[in-house]
Amino acid sequence: MVSPDSLEAHMEAAVEEWQREGYFFAAFDSVVIDSSNVPVRVTGFLNPGPAAPIGRIDWQGNELLDDDALNRASGLAPGVVLTSERLQEGIDGALTAYDAAGRGLARVRVEHIDYRAEPTPHLEMVLGVSEGAPLILSEVRLSGSERTREGFLARLLGLEKGAPLASYDPETLRRRLNDSGLFQEVSEPELIIRADSSAVIRFDVKEGPPGAFDLVFGYLPSSGQGKGSLIGSGHIEVNNLFGTGKILSARLNRLPGQVSRVEARYADLFVLGTPFFLTLEFQGLQQDSTFGKQRLGGELGRRLAGALQGYVAFSRETTRPAKTGRELATGASEQRIARSDATFGGLGLRYQRLDRAVNPRRGLYGDVHFERGSALRSARRIDSVGDTLLTRDRLYVDRLRLTGRLYRPLFNRQVLAAGIDMALLAGEGFDESDLFRFGGAATLRGYDEERFRGRAVSRALIEYRLLIDDDSFAFGFFDLGYVDQPGLPGIPSARGFYPGYGIGVQFDTPVGLVNAGYAINPETGPTSGRVHVGLSFGL
Repeated sequence: MVSPDSLEAHMEAAVEEWQREGYFFAAFDSVVIDSSNVPVRVTGFLNPGPAAPIGRIDWQGNELLDDDALNRASGLAPGVVLTSERLQEGIDGALTAYDAAGRGLARVRVEHIDYRAEPTPHLEMVLGVSEGAPLILSEVRLSGSERTREGFLARLLGLEKGAPLASYDPETLRRRLNDSGLFQEVSEPELIIRADSSAVIRFDVKEGPPGAFDLVFGYLPSSGQGKGSLIGSGHIEVNNLFGTGKILSARLNRLPGQVSRVEARYADLFVLGTPFFLTLEFQGLQQDSTFGKQRLGGELGRRLAGALQGYVAFSRETTRPAKTGRELATGASEQRIARSDATFGGLGLRYQRLDRAVNPRRGLYGDVHFERGSALRSARRIDSVGDTLLTRDRLYVDRLRLTGRLYRPLFNRQVLAAGIDMALLAGEGFDESDLFRFGGAATLRGYDEERFRGRAVSRALIEYRLLIDDDSFAFGFFDLGYVDQPGLPGIPSARGFYPGYGIGVQFDTPVGLVNAGYAINPETGPTSGRVHVGLSFGL
């Protein structure tokens, strides 16, 4: 015998199949069961009805979102052929729109669907909406983080605890956490609605270490006289200080010859709880007995839209010539390095959207910064009759810096990284201390650290990375640098392109990241490359 339940199930499946094809009013007219034979023969007569498009759709009970917004969100617009699947997708789309508007308790129901044959076959739909009460954000929760404070987290996400959740875009929230650089991995958030209509937003994260201590060593081979030299730098950084996103860092850099550089940096993502970020920096450079230079500067800015930030920059720079810098170079009419006090101000735009802070697979980073400075310079000069004079001049200098990085996945576990770095100096009366220092592991690989000095320097780079795990990869690279070095006292004029290429590997160890590379250039050949090894220890 044919079971009634089994027969009903088969009939419902047949109707649903026709409805998926657009015959929303499909139904069985009759069923004939012939039990005179074995097996029993069952014949159903199904009337598919009209496959008519939607002619009119009315939304009832909606106030927060108007009919046009709901039509766009649901896709249930006039002219669309209705199916059961499309109807469910439309309702889900409308609910997603209400979720984004902070109404996670909204409900949508079908009031009725009518068929009209005139003037042309069409469907008329009425959908009822219960918008529900606004969700109140009661908590932002991080699973996997113990240091980050909830108040700072809410500001970082652009949310306010205790206020209505006006909008909820999970991907935007995830990106804001990821772009902060405080977390190594960030999952898409989960919206939890409690019985009292309050909302909890929960993230699974992998928090970065509270700090890092980096050591970078480099070996420069002999240039023909004497032995090769060992260079290096040490860098210590404390991240997410007091759980509020503040950063403190310091760096000491030992360069070739009697040259050293020291840097210190402080960053606050929300100054005094405002939407503005602040960065303060100190830099000091001592070049043997030629000159010393100090810079105190910073940036003040805020997020403009999404991953785009705008900022104003300011700095105070002082240059003091040492014994060699005060001397007059052979054939020159003024001393090599002038005493200078300069003030700079400028504007910048920064964009950062990377899928991961360490070893990104996909994303874009860009930073462009223009500044103008006024410098009061004093120097000894020999006039046309041979007298030595002390001159003072006020000069104006323009500087432009640009940095860009692009990451794109290729095949399985392979990434292409491309980028550009550029710095331009324009003005009159500048000297050696004003030029950009270029070359080495961080700027132009394959060449000595800060070998070049120029008023225009740039580098185009490309890296092919083979991923080993989340933080480890092997890579090959090609850099092409350009340097425009003006003729100044003690410095000849030079201009040209400088290629560099090599291989390297970054791998994760129980104590931290290790980065090692071997870079060469056409001038010295493959046997006289530059070796760089970096060690990063989590604190």
